[in-house]
Amino acid sequence: MENNKSQPNEKQECGERPSEEIVKPLLSQREIRSIVKDFAIAYLEGRIKLIHVDAQERIEVAKKQGVTVDYATALDGELKGKVAFRNRIAICIGSKEATSDELQQAISELFDEILSFRNGDRIVGVFSEYSLIARVKEIEEGLDKVNSLVEEIVEWMTGLSPERGTSNNESMP
Repeated sequence: MENNKSQPNEKQECGERPSEEIVKPLLSQREIRSIVKDFAIAYLEGRIKLIHVDAQERIEVAKKQGVTVDYATALDGELKGKVAFRNRIAICIGSKEATSDELQQAISELFDEILSFRNGDRIVGVFSEYSLIARVKEIEEGLDKVNSLVEEIVEWMTGLSPERGTSNNESMP
């Protein structure tokens, strides 16, 4: 009998997706975290301002979709959106206690919100999405470590002990 791809195989449970090749995303979790951090800092410093969806805009969007929304409901949605955003920022910056899972969820949701704000041209100002200065600093620190190791190897190969400044031959009996 021919193996049907829609039926689970031995390694696959019912309800699971068929195994697929895992691909590496364009941004790592570390890079996403860095973008969210840069965004939060820029927001706190006032370098960026956000244009949240207000009550009137909610009413207009609902109307275009053939739904009637009263002002009180739209205003409630606006306020809930702002409070949720504030809570995510507070968790991400550490001013509101959270578990590791809650922090990861807040980072993920805030990143999604950054994408939405960007998509709607709702970010006024600039934040460094890809902290170039931080990356250069990391590279410089790595190079400093490599240079230090190379110096130690050169000193060892020339017969000098880096600790005592003596020849390796002098310390031998």
